[in-house]
Amino acid sequence: MSRSTTRLAVIVWTLCATSACSKPRAETASAASAERSDASASAGADTAAVALDCGKVFSPDDAAGLLKAPVTVSKIPGGDWCSFGNDALSNITVRTGSDEDTEMMWDDATVSTNRTKFVALPGVGDQAVFKAGTRAEDPEVASKKGKVYCIVSIDGGAADGFKRLGGEELAKRLGALCNKVFAALRA
Repeated sequence: MSRSTTRLAVIVWTLCATSACSKPRAETASAASAERSDASASAGADTAAVALDCGKVFSPDDAAGLLKAPVTVSKIPGGDWCSFGNDALSNITVRTGSDEDTEMMWDDATVSTNRTKFVALPGVGDQAVFKAGTRAEDPEVASKKGKVYCIVSIDGGAADGFKRLGGEELAKRLGALCNKVFAALRA
């Protein structure tokens, strides 16, 4: 399956999952107004309600040396996902939030049997782990600060820059993306 087909499948799946799990509009509206009144009482307690502006938080320079230029930064529809992409169909995806799906990704890296593939990554959020990646698996950072999770992954065989960096430097570079998210959301 080509990278573009895989990427399209992920986006379609995400949109379908989001719409299937969404509440009816009337229920959502009443919940939103209740959340707004609670938000003033607990300002800053849940930063997932703050929309992440990918273009303001990140620049193409954040992917320098990881992806071949020219790199674009865009928001992926259906959630708080930012993507760095290029013409070689390589990308770096940054997913943020405090919802159940993002928490499940964190749990997969820290609690499940997959945790043995990850190592601690100090200096990123309150806690972070890094998986260097192999021929079969892509590199990934999973981090948490307060109630906000940040998951960064690289996809694309043409993204050879990450292979040249080595695990420790790659972990720092991907972790820096999460620290930018946490700073922007003041998590």
